[in-house]
Amino acid sequence: MFPDAGLIRHTYGGQAEAGAVKMSKFMLGVIFALTPLAGGNGRVFYAGASVVDITPVEFPVKVAGDFFEATTTSVHDRLYARCLALDDGSVRAAVVVVDNCLIPQEIFEQAKQIAHESTGIPLGRMMMSATHTHSAPAAAGALGTDPDEKYCRFLPGRIAKAVEPAVRNLKPAGVGWTVVQDAEHTCCRRWIRRPDRIGVDPFGRASVRAMMHPGHQNPDYLGPAGPVDTDLSLLSVRSLDGRPIAVLANYSMHYFGAQAISADYFGVFVRVFAGLIDADPNFVAIMSQGTSGDLQWRDYGKPPASITLEQYAESVARAASDAYRKIEYQDYV
Repeated sequence: MFPDAGLIRHTYGGQAEAGAVKMSKFMLGVIFALTPLAGGNGRVFYAGASVVDITPVEFPVKVAGDFFEATTTSVHDRLYARCLALDDGSVRAAVVVVDNCLIPQEIFEQAKQIAHESTGIPLGRMMMSATHTHSAPAAAGALGTDPDEKYCRFLPGRIAKAVEPAVRNLKPAGVGWTVVQDAEHTCCRRWIRRPDRIGVDPFGRASVRAMMHPGHQNPDYLGPAGPVDTDLSLLSVRSLDGRPIAVLANYSMHYFGAQAISADYFGVFVRVFAGLIDADPNFVAIMSQGTSGDLQWRDYGKPPASITLEQYAESVARAASDAYRKIEYQDYV
């Protein structure tokens, strides 16, 4: 079902947000690999989910995501690693999404090894990614921030802890999926400058042909530099009596912007979504990062919009819950 799923890792530069691109392709792979088999021929599909708190316990802690290094001694909202485990009777796999900006491959490899030793899931059957909140502890060096070594030592074991209970929670389940278009909540943040308004770079050369965050309705710019991935993907599993177990969502929006320490809109989305579908406390909602290297929530072709993180996350959650209610479930895939 999950043919040697690779590690997710975000990078900057020429391969901007490579991890996010891989995650989106993986979501599509999951959906198209889940092929309904009528009646299951006596076979059973299993699913389980869990959430583990990964909020730092030692302060001050470095915060990733800014051009200059910053530290904090407070927590705005908790951080989590969320896991969805799936088993078709012959293949067992786990998908883990972590509230962090950038997580190096070596940390995920450590987490996978620990989880493998406790659950038996092969390393190549575990898919791990970061949400890309810019308000979490620095697990990797990025922009002006070096890794927070204390948190880097703390993180692998906590990520692995999310896999173990998800496997213990495996139960017979129905599975369904959908992909809907949500163009309202993600936009291209990189715009092309007019040929007669080429910008000057720090070396004094007229070379700046495109820029992130050009400002709203800026006359110096022609329009967005590229297309927008508007897919909002949902993979849902529920118990045989119809109770929701978990939903794995994927959407291409970089991040909203939040006070550290925070899971950003990803954390608010999962809480609001669970409420909108009236799920019980054991339900696990997960929002994973899509192909969002040049995408974010502001539409620079329109006047500035006054919206809070909570309002934004609630709007996306409502779009997702509307799509969720139309999902049709299979007994076995």
